[in-house]
Amino acid sequence: MFLSQKKLREEGEITINALSSTIFIWAYGSSNNLSTHIAQGSRAIDLSQCGSGGELSTTENNWKAHGIMMFVAWGVLMPLAITASLLRAKKWIRFHIVMNILAYITAIASIIVAIITTDDDKSQHFNGNHQIVGLVFVLLATLQVIGGLARPNVHEGTEKTRKRRYWEMIHKSSGYVMFIFSALVLLSGLNSYSDKYGNKSLVPEFIIYIFFFALIIICAKIFSVRNTTQTKRNIDVEEFNQD
Repeated sequence: MFLSQKKLREEGEITINALSSTIFIWAYGSSNNLSTHIAQGSRAIDLSQCGSGGELSTTENNWKAHGIMMFVAWGVLMPLAITASLLRAKKWIRFHIVMNILAYITAIASIIVAIITTDDDKSQHFNGNHQIVGLVFVLLATLQVIGGLARPNVHEGTEKTRKRRYWEMIHKSSGYVMFIFSALVLLSGLNSYSDKYGNKSLVPEFIIYIFFFALIIICAKIFSVRNTTQTKRNIDVEEFNQD
């Protein structure tokens, strides 16, 4: 095996950033004779952690905090809000609104952490698939929150207006789409973190978690449909008896 020294800055070479992540390529053969490599690859290494005695760098801690907050926002609070809207328990609307607002505030706080950490990394903002997709998702979440606050009112004892029915169809459908989209964004973030720091990927565990929560939402949807059907059937029976 041959090893050589490499300076951080050399003319005509890609600069190795000692304060953030740098991609290194590697390869090895089967002997010291000139031949084709039997394995090769690349790995992003954060050199700012060197000499830290095994402790996490501030940058890595910040990215971990960013991921945890996003998971709480889109992987916990938002699914709880969706489930509440389907089960329609007592005061469900208040719980639904609170959960969604908390999710949005937590996500915004997480984005602020990401922006500050990117500045500390001296990296470009929104320069990557995860960053771009995450930004698009937060913009869509903003529209979802605004749309929720703009819900057309319905007075008790009166039928829903056409405007209200259209609003419910759009708001509910976009909520389900957001749930699926959020899972993809979180998966992208887990992969980015694992690639950046070489840690064990938590993607399999996350997929199991999302599958479990999706199953809960599906069961809640089935319960909601059956409950609505039964309520409508009871109303029809009452009207028939009155006639």
